[in-house]
Amino acid sequence: VSLTATLGVLALLRRRPSSFIVGSIYFSILMCGISAVSALLAGSFLIAILFGVCTAMNLLYLHYVQRRIPLSSALLSAAIHVVAKYRGIVATLLGAVACGAVYVALFVLQALPWFTAEMSHAPNSQRGRARGRDEPLVGLGGSVAVLGLIMCFYWTQQVISNVVHVTTCGTTATFYFAGPLAMPPNPTMAS
Repeated sequence: VSLTATLGVLALLRRRPSSFIVGSIYFSILMCGISAVSALLAGSFLIAILFGVCTAMNLLYLHYVQRRIPLSSALLSAAIHVVAKYRGIVATLLGAVACGAVYVALFVLQALPWFTAEMSHAPNSQRGRARGRDEPLVGLGGSVAVLGLIMCFYWTQQVISNVVHVTTCGTTATFYFAGPLAMPPNPTMAS
């Protein structure tokens, strides 16, 4: 399902890139505005002000970048053309998704003992307390270990995402600056 949706979005992006760029900015404006109004209705005035400022910043951003949208659309079209033409980029993406899935599974296997120890040492009414006292179930060492695991998780996911990003950018830049006739035999591996 997700592969079909991705191919559909790529086909639409190829036909109307400027609509997607402007639509995404309008969507950000809408979501920030809805969040500001929701926070205001909930009585969280500081949060409402923050989301109001975000809404205003997005409106200013749209105003100042509107004349650059045609260039962004042309670059987006070129990038989509390169992704459609050189399937190595898609293979890199699928490999990154597989690596990410394996890493998520390993992360869960490493963090699971900590979470099960946290939840199994106390009855439901005493959850968060050990034997009726106000001491944590897992000491400082366990908390630091979980914090380290979370930082490693974030770091690894960012590295995987950036590998795909740099590969796509390198292939697109080679296509854009060298031209389609001067492309190396395997531009994705060259990137």
